[in-house]
Amino acid sequence: MLLLAVAGCSIDMPPADFAACGPVATPDGGVTAPDYWHDAKPIFDAKCATCHVDGGIAPMPLLTYADARDWAGLIYSAVDRKLMPPWPPNDCCQAYQHDRSLSAADRDTLLRWIDGGLPEGDPATATPSQPLPPPQLSRVDVTLQMPTPYTPVATEETSDLRCFVVEGWPYDEEVFVTGFDVRPGNAAIVHHVIVQTVDASAVPELKAREGADGRAGFDCRNLRGELHVNGGVGGWTPGSVPQESPDATLGVPFPAKSDVLLQIHYDVRAGVTMPDQTEIRFQVAPSVKHRMRALVAANPLWLANDGLEIEAGDPDAMHNFAYDPSVYFSKGAPFFLHAVNLHMHFLGSHGRIGIHRADGSWDCLLDIPAWDYHWSSWYQLAEPVQFNPGDLLYVECHWDNTIGNQAPVNGVVPAPRDLHWATAEEMCAALGLFTDTWP
Repeated sequence: MLLLAVAGCSIDMPPADFAACGPVATPDGGVTAPDYWHDAKPIFDAKCATCHVDGGIAPMPLLTYADARDWAGLIYSAVDRKLMPPWPPNDCCQAYQHDRSLSAADRDTLLRWIDGGLPEGDPATATPSQPLPPPQLSRVDVTLQMPTPYTPVATEETSDLRCFVVEGWPYDEEVFVTGFDVRPGNAAIVHHVIVQTVDASAVPELKAREGADGRAGFDCRNLRGELHVNGGVGGWTPGSVPQESPDATLGVPFPAKSDVLLQIHYDVRAGVTMPDQTEIRFQVAPSVKHRMRALVAANPLWLANDGLEIEAGDPDAMHNFAYDPSVYFSKGAPFFLHAVNLHMHFLGSHGRIGIHRADGSWDCLLDIPAWDYHWSSWYQLAEPVQFNPGDLLYVECHWDNTIGNQAPVNGVVPAPRDLHWATAEEMCAALGLFTDTWP
């Protein structure tokens, strides 16, 4: 993430209160007791089967009555606590595309079905449904992969930040990336992926760095703002799904005569059992209606001098800032946010992103009341949000740095220690995708 330019400036601001949610009405449940075939199975197929299949990311399949019966206790707990399907955003902040969460009615149906003794019902009364296919691009135009497998090395920081030049981009002229998908070769250790374009003239210099330490790629912890990096094309964090713009409405420019620079942060806290060879898939178009750009907001004061201090044992360390993105405005015109992402690491507890309007009002963009690093996705807004000159982007992050919230390292829970801004420690940033025009 540090390879991306952090423009604008940060402004101190007291904590805001713009995402408070009121009570949610509970369905009355109806009269008829739900059964598996007519009531529960359609919900499992629509909301669970994408991950809960043989060989999927989830630990067990949920495709049959026997599957659901055998895991009924775990299902009840996860559904009742709103842990599954995983959908971290607060539902009173914004509406998002591809919402994985259960509706209140569906949640009530599953809980009543389990409470009622798991009746199977009659397959003849089954509600028509089918498992959703794994999320994927509707069309793949370019597939690139790390040139060789890479096995990360654990350091005293338990992280490995590595860069790889991936040649083979087939277009000499400028095109636009309208769809983007990352397939980690070893999802157990890939912490995040950033895909950037780099001028072809810089490729020989970059490739000369490869293998200098006897391993594939090169260490890129100190590559801020150098080596002719043109800009970001896309990124991946755990929980991300393929991003696609229908009908080439939106696209990220891929400059002419460029190649791909792949930056991967590996987390090796639990050790490494196999190498990684991550693959990236692109959908491209020769032109788009709206050129999309990336915004990365972080407090520059945190990037150096041991900033972003989080004291050992603090159950609710909080840092926040307001960010002035005026550098992105063109001649005082507004821009339009289409997607947003909050970035913290393992000790994050909750956080939020909003807009402090020039008139003093607030708009919520993203509120994560229970942070889970493993589901730190991009969230595509159901409708773009207009950002006007004079508006500030507000970012607030909280961490729990007590012993009970430490991430194990090789199976051992470490004692809390003072943390700061660092790849292997903690971060707090907002990421956004925007256009200058809309619709």
